[in-house]
Amino acid sequence: MIVKAAVIGNPTGMHARPASKLLAMIKKYKCSLSLEVNGKTTNPRSILNLLSMGLKNSSEVIIRADGEDAALAADEIAGYLESFRDSGGPDEQHV
Repeated sequence: MIVKAAVIGNPTGMHARPASKLLAMIKKYKCSLSLEVNGKTTNPRSILNLLSMGLKNSSEVIIRADGEDAALAADEIAGYLESFRDSGGPDEQHV
């Protein structure tokens, strides 16, 4: 099992557009995944689960991945959570 921490970097936190991009990214991985914030763990393969986590700027997210592509999934998810910005900004790296 891979466990990795990431800190939300977007000033407005997680909302529908970045959550849908994250969900599209997650769907390509076969490993089992979970995200934890403030002791609450959820399956990130649902946009409702992602939005209900209340991910705000500076929230620490623990990513757990287990399976054949776990390391790749954890690295990409962590990178996205730390670097995504609201659409249209010069810092948006994942389209």
